[in-house]
Amino acid sequence: MLRRRFILAGLAAAPVSAFAHAGHGPQEVAAHIDASVRTPNALILDLSLTNRGQYQTELLGIYAEDSTAFASLPLTLPPGETRVLKAALPGSDWPAVFTLILDFGEDGASPLTVVPR
Repeated sequence: MLRRRFILAGLAAAPVSAFAHAGHGPQEVAAHIDASVRTPNALILDLSLTNRGQYQTELLGIYAEDSTAFASLPLTLPPGETRVLKAALPGSDWPAVFTLILDFGEDGASPLTVVPR
């Protein structure tokens, strides 16, 4: 019985891992927070995004802690290029460390750890 569960779990995870290594998508995008500024109503982030892959991708949304960031989206990332983006997360009580989700639509989503200063 236990062996059957491992086999079924492995089969269920196989298509997901195959998609994750398809050669394009968020795993080919390097994201970095260059600066963060707290204001009374928002957390302002300066993000650098570099497409290290061979295919163009688009950043469609930025989300964190039940909040959607305000930014100039969609942002097209051609292969081999870096784009800088300013994003504002509404609210004043952001924790010391949290996760930002970068949404690349059909290419998937990528987490980014944020440590505001």
